[in-house]
Amino acid sequence: MSVVHGFVRLLLLLYPRAFRARHGGALQATLDAAWARERGRRGGAFRRARLLANVLWGGVAERLRSWVIVVKNRNRGEESMAADLLKTDARIALRMVRRAPLHSGVAIATLGIGVGACVALFSVLNAVVLRPLPFEEPDRLVHLWANNPTEGAERYFVSPMDLDDFRQRSRTLSPVAGYWRTQQTLTEDGGDPERLRAYLATWDLFEALGVRPLAGRVFDEADGNPGATRVVVISDALWRSRFGGDPGLVGRTILLDGQATEVVGIVRAAQAFPNDAQVWLNINFPLQIQSRYARWLSVVARVRDGATVESARAEMESIAAQLAEEHPADAGWGVTMLELRTMLLGDASFALLLLFGAAGVVLLVSCANVAGMALLRAQERVREMALRKSLGATRFRVTAQLLMESLVLAVGGAVAGLALAALLLRALPAVVVGSLPRVETVALDGAAALVATACIALTALVVGLAPVFQLRGLALAPILTEGARGTGGRGRSRLRSAFVVAQVAAAVVLVTGGVQLARSFGRLLEIDPGFRPDNVVTMELNLQDGYPDFAAAGRFYGELESRIAMLPGVRAAGLASSLPLADANDYFQQFLLPDSPTQPDEDMRAYLRQVSPGFFPAAGIALTRGRNFTTSDRVDSAPVAIVNEAFVRRYMPDIDPVGRRVRLPTGGSDSPYQIGPLGIILRPTAEIVGVVADVKYEDLREAALPSIYYVMDQAPFRRMMLTVQTPMAPVAAAGAVRGVLAEMDPRLPIADVATLRQRLETDLAPDRRNLLLMGGFGSVALLLAGIGVFGVVSYSARQRIPEFGIRLAVGASPGAILGLVLRQAVRLVAIGLLLGLVAAIPAMRLLASQLYGVQAGDPFSFLVVAVLLALTGLVAGVIPAIRATRMDPLRALHHG
Repeated sequence: MSVVHGFVRLLLLLYPRAFRARHGGALQATLDAAWARERGRRGGAFRRARLLANVLWGGVAERLRSWVIVVKNRNRGEESMAADLLKTDARIALRMVRRAPLHSGVAIATLGIGVGACVALFSVLNAVVLRPLPFEEPDRLVHLWANNPTEGAERYFVSPMDLDDFRQRSRTLSPVAGYWRTQQTLTEDGGDPERLRAYLATWDLFEALGVRPLAGRVFDEADGNPGATRVVVISDALWRSRFGGDPGLVGRTILLDGQATEVVGIVRAAQAFPNDAQVWLNINFPLQIQSRYARWLSVVARVRDGATVESARAEMESIAAQLAEEHPADAGWGVTMLELRTMLLGDASFALLLLFGAAGVVLLVSCANVAGMALLRAQERVREMALRKSLGATRFRVTAQLLMESLVLAVGGAVAGLALAALLLRALPAVVVGSLPRVETVALDGAAALVATACIALTALVVGLAPVFQLRGLALAPILTEGARGTGGRGRSRLRSAFVVAQVAAAVVLVTGGVQLARSFGRLLEIDPGFRPDNVVTMELNLQDGYPDFAAAGRFYGELESRIAMLPGVRAAGLASSLPLADANDYFQQFLLPDSPTQPDEDMRAYLRQVSPGFFPAAGIALTRGRNFTTSDRVDSAPVAIVNEAFVRRYMPDIDPVGRRVRLPTGGSDSPYQIGPLGIILRPTAEIVGVVADVKYEDLREAALPSIYYVMDQAPFRRMMLTVQTPMAPVAAAGAVRGVLAEMDPRLPIADVATLRQRLETDLAPDRRNLLLMGGFGSVALLLAGIGVFGVVSYSARQRIPEFGIRLAVGASPGAILGLVLRQAVRLVAIGLLLGLVAAIPAMRLLASQLYGVQAGDPFSFLVVAVLLALTGLVAGVIPAIRATRMDPLRALHHG
């Protein structure tokens, strides 16, 4: 390229229209001559240079004509001019970002917080809520429970007899399958005994779900016949972890609870139902001969083609009403039906949608914050922009350049946000432990990348267009002759203030939600669970092989309890058939009060639980009346029972229960009463010898229901939870117990080792998750709002330095200057607070279902938020205010 052409091109790029109007002809002739001389050698480069010059600096007609040429010749390489424009803008944008590292770093970090929160929450929402269940036509799957409003049982187990009736009478559901959670001990391949999460299932469970096996087969109809061979289907995860993915496992026999069981199939981990299942065993005993009072099955069903969930629900309610009329055991019992997806997600779906909305608000606050920073920076660059316009730059070119600068920041924020999202998702299991289904499938994927792209576009537009509106209508002459002083303008000041007010209002909504959830969580912590959770280690034991009768199981557990209680560091030890806030093996059963002078009219029911004499002291459950069980309460002694306070309040409110009797309806006072495959009540009529405090077995939020405790020796149970009160760590306590078991029965495995504190924390996990996320979002929004207030007040104070100098010179006190600066901060916060409180009132109604013991419109919460925002505004405004009071009047007068 010739030196002449380079000089001419430089003139075309730098000089304004006034210069080109006078010398344009000569310059154009020079350019044409240079082009004609060298077009054969480098004509393409000169043509692109000429077109680029016309697009950048030419008149309207020239620009349009040049763009037409670009479009018409894009197949000939002319489209590279558009790329040249983008490259030029990108280089300038990167140079501007590097020139202001502090501004750019803060902006990228701020946007990264918003993008990271959105991407992380969307990844969780997508995996848990939006992604369909991994079953065939999952929208047609439903789950059924029994309900009894009188007993406060909304979702209870179904009796096998009722399941059989559902199958025969329903015309809208097929198949209708049942399953029941249990445990199995695997002793195979010479390895240590392993306790497995197992489910007994009817043969049609996998057919109802539409599950296809990874290998082998699932249950067929023959597997459900009474007396059929015991077979097992195992999960893909267990197949790989325990059997190393051995392809020859199907068809082999393994030992489960000491019984030879044939492996017939393997199910993909994604299709495991319930999702914690490791093995499924076929129910090969007749369901029709069991009592209707024995409710222990969970039920899943598929809606037939041509039917709807609503029609199936109406039909099942009708069938339940028929059964209630036909059978005394079903009186008062109905059916609860939910779509399987709704059942699995529970409250998590709505909570995650709320939290994702909160993350979106954080992103908007981040955008508003960075847009406010861009406005302040654009005000500092107003002389530069005026100079560019005076040289002929069009509004389109200035807008494009500002958008490119914002795009660079947005891309940087997106990269930082993806890194933050990856860190958040890595910490996710610790935050949501036990509170979200399918959390193991959460990952950054293509959908998350699309969300990040949308965040980039939103951020680039908001951040880039904000200074464009501010720079509209700038008067070039005053700026170029007098500098940037005084160019703030009332309209542009209002725009900056509007961004700050929006940040404050959004922060008010999020902080109000966080305060409400914090108060709700505090109320939950105030609930007395009925036990002392600290220094109590629990673990599961299950006796099957080698203990042919329940009496042998009772003797083993009695000896085990006495040995564990004598270990060093053990304060107390006991056993129970079920633990508070854990998977329960207790039954809500009918009972009678044979010698009560006032029998209640209602059908009396209570939970039946078996415990050893040491359980109540070990778990810290208080005895309020009477006595505890003792070692003298043996199988050959007088039958005894203990009830809880809820039992007394409901059934014996005006009677001293101690000395009264309870009886299970078995048809005779001396006949054994079977309550399930794991245990029996040997003496169904028992004397109440004591009353214990109410214990929250199901949920801290729910009231305790009536309970009857039987002593273990008189009501032996195969599966028991060992409870040890000791300061030892769970691992050390489990090791000590294993040492005792090695002497008594080395084949017996230990499972589900946890402390009562951990079980309590698991129950609180959903509330803690909501509090941590909403509280975190609120804190970030509050911080960003404070930064926004600080930035606007600081800039305004700098602009008013000459005014402050005059005021100080004529005798104004520093306090007066302080008040002038603080007044602006207070005004911004007050307007934002008012708007935020108005928006928070309906928003808190959405949060009401996640609260406990706190009203959605709780005035105290709003008062706390008002104080927090006032303090934030005060801190943000006081720093620039103090700076303004410490200035030298003489220097202030010469400022600018």
